[in-house]
Amino acid sequence: NIGNCIMSVGAGIGSISLMVTGVAYGEEDRETLKDIVRAIARQSIIYNVVLIVVVEIAAPFIIDLFFNGSADVRDIAVWGLRLYALFLIFYSLNCGYRVYIQGLGKLKKANFQNVLENVFVLLSAFLLSYLAGIRYVWLAFLLGHMLTFLYFLDFNEFSIKS
Repeated sequence: NIGNCIMSVGAGIGSISLMVTGVAYGEEDRETLKDIVRAIARQSIIYNVVLIVVVEIAAPFIIDLFFNGSADVRDIAVWGLRLYALFLIFYSLNCGYRVYIQGLGKLKKANFQNVLENVFVLLSAFLLSYLAGIRYVWLAFLLGHMLTFLYFLDFNEFSIKS
């Protein structure tokens, strides 16, 4: 539930991006398509930096809302939430970009991005738990989404005919 709440910014950016991309693509408005990609990047960074700071500060209070166990386990949960929150910028960028390419009618590429994102997170979780220990497995979300973003960093999707 905590994850769903803090990921809502990225999901919202994605939802709005799909609608405006579809309109701009239908009108073959190349400049608006470029503006949409810039807006996805700008809004993803601005809103999620603020959200990350809030989660980093409020993590103990957020965990206390849902947890009433031992102090050691609580500390691990706070640590995990703080690490988990670091992935929000890349999650939002990936979500916005995925629905952007859906709006361009490139459904196979969008679906591939979604699958690849999950594969990268799983592989990252496995490697991090093996190499750094279980406390660092939460960084798998950051690493997986970062790898997905880097893989799809070809914002050359502006061509109306491609």
